[in-house]
Amino acid sequence: MKIAVFTGAGISAESGIKTFRDSNGLWENHDIMEVASPEGWHKNPKLVLDFYNKRRKQLLEVKPNKAHCDIANLAAIYQVSVITQNVDDLHERAGSKQVLHLHGELLKARSTGDENYIINWKKKLNMGDLCPKDHQLRPHIVWFGESVPAFEKAIQIVEKCDYLIIVGTSLQVYPAASLMQYAPYRAKIIYIDPNATSFNSKNITVIQEKASTGVAKAIELINKHYIFTPMKNIDPVATYIQNHPKWSAQLIKIRSILLKTTLDEEIKWGVPSYSLDGKLILGMAAFKNHFAIWFHQGVFLKDKKKVLLNAQEGKTKALRQWRFTAEDTLNLNLIEEYIKEAIENQKAGKRLGVQRNTSFIIPPLLKKTFKDNPSIFQKFKQLTPGRQKEYAQYIAEAKKDSTKLKRIQKCIPLINNLKGLNDAYK
Repeated sequence: MKIAVFTGAGISAESGIKTFRDSNGLWENHDIMEVASPEGWHKNPKLVLDFYNKRRKQLLEVKPNKAHCDIANLAAIYQVSVITQNVDDLHERAGSKQVLHLHGELLKARSTGDENYIINWKKKLNMGDLCPKDHQLRPHIVWFGESVPAFEKAIQIVEKCDYLIIVGTSLQVYPAASLMQYAPYRAKIIYIDPNATSFNSKNITVIQEKASTGVAKAIELINKHYIFTPMKNIDPVATYIQNHPKWSAQLIKIRSILLKTTLDEEIKWGVPSYSLDGKLILGMAAFKNHFAIWFHQGVFLKDKKKVLLNAQEGKTKALRQWRFTAEDTLNLNLIEEYIKEAIENQKAGKRLGVQRNTSFIIPPLLKKTFKDNPSIFQKFKQLTPGRQKEYAQYIAEAKKDSTKLKRIQKCIPLINNLKGLNDAYK
């Protein structure tokens, strides 16, 4: 399922970023056109640079809030695209991967002589800061009166969505405010605003709350309608989560942490698994009465909170589990700490290798075959101990001598070609 999330200044206000439309907003001491228009830039570029330098400094001092994080976590099970009017990077810092900025980005600068020259910029931007072609750099912001280059892409996203969540915008700034009109007729729209009025449409649900609580309620509504509905074109891990509705909320939260790491995600042994450079690090699985995170090399974790257990004492050497029941409260910070430690342990090469017992007894009928055919025995001796053991056990497992002889005849060509039993036959 595809979800488009359209956000405005209201979502970042809860992080401490002021909005010019509020009476106590950041822009109250400035005429908007003086600091956010091409005319203002040409009239007094230093004033404009100073204004955005202050905004940039403030941005670096704030953090994403719950609404940003909830939207990022939503991508753990659905296909989520964020379209934002905001110029901050709080969506990205919260973990959202697909973010389209309609009005530019505060932490970037671009050339006044080459609009395609755009660079990251976190420090002060001053007169005299030039591009390689000696043009003055300006904030990478779409000012009033300028075109919105990303608008066409935003339309394409909204046109394909199943749900459109609108949060933190009064829908007063155009053309962005018209995005809602491009949603498909079948799409459900959720509008979150503490001052919102009702809409004359069955497809629009209004949540009159601030972003941090409203987004959570919107996600709850979406999950309620779709968690039991099979979805097409969805990744296998999301399907696994959807097939375990009892634990879906918890698995989504854990997956959101894992997706922020550099681990590769796949379904292995029927459960979501995560690896680094081909080496398995951890997985998560849901059961009837609990769900668990298992760490493949968990024996090396410090486990300061003593939450890990060995499910098979005496048999399991390295693997450790962290089990959760319905009564447990997820400590996401602690879980992330354990995951990061597991990753660092892998990078440091901390691995407990599998200790294999390669001792075996050659069955009498196989011994006789070797005695009658010394060349086969010579080939057998060239195999690894593990492969030799596989052949011996496979033949010994047969109860009847006639079956053992049949197995020997089938194995001889493999042995002659120096292949293991599992390479081509079993």
